[in-house]
Amino acid sequence: MKKTIIITLISIVISACSSSRYNVYKPETSYSYQLIHINDKGDTLSNCSLQMSTLKNSFFGEAGLRYDYEKCGNQPAYYEITSYIDNENYVELHPPRMGMLSFTAVLPYPNYHYPEGCVVSINGETYFEKTTFAPAKGKTISYKSEQEGEEIILCKGKEIECYTIKGENTSHIEELGQYKVKYYFHSSLGFVRWEYTLPNNEKIILQLK
Repeated sequence: MKKTIIITLISIVISACSSSRYNVYKPETSYSYQLIHINDKGDTLSNCSLQMSTLKNSFFGEAGLRYDYEKCGNQPAYYEITSYIDNENYVELHPPRMGMLSFTAVLPYPNYHYPEGCVVSINGETYFEKTTFAPAKGKTISYKSEQEGEEIILCKGKEIECYTIKGENTSHIEELGQYKVKYYFHSSLGFVRWEYTLPNNEKIILQLK
């Protein structure tokens, strides 16, 4: 199993936040996502599944998280173990960072700060000593994310109201290209949809099933 070694510095600006909440992600729970790769013309290139499981044991001092990748196109089936944070102030997942998703390392993690409706702006930078995303190795890459308003989407056959968070890398754009992400967070279901836009305008979408 490959490992990613990173060092991250973060600056967070939060306004209108004052209350706490209960944890969303319980230990030993599984979440199944549809993993869809779409080209710049809107054609589906691949459509498979990704399983995310919260673990009983901790990993690097944080709650454990496992991703199981289904065999997808030319990609083999494999897994990785990482971690997540879920407390009274915020929830943050380490994203899947293997195979076609290795680029996610240069973007802000899926994160949401409480209470619902917070206005949050995050600026950070990550130094990559080792990474599954080879173009980032040895570089310090800056990124930003903004916690935005609300949006209604379809999930599990129902319309649900989600909070949206947008993020992108803000450095090495000429060299790596611009990677963008939009997260959809639901107060009880967690992150239900992740929309990644690649520099070539292809999209990779993770949709909770």
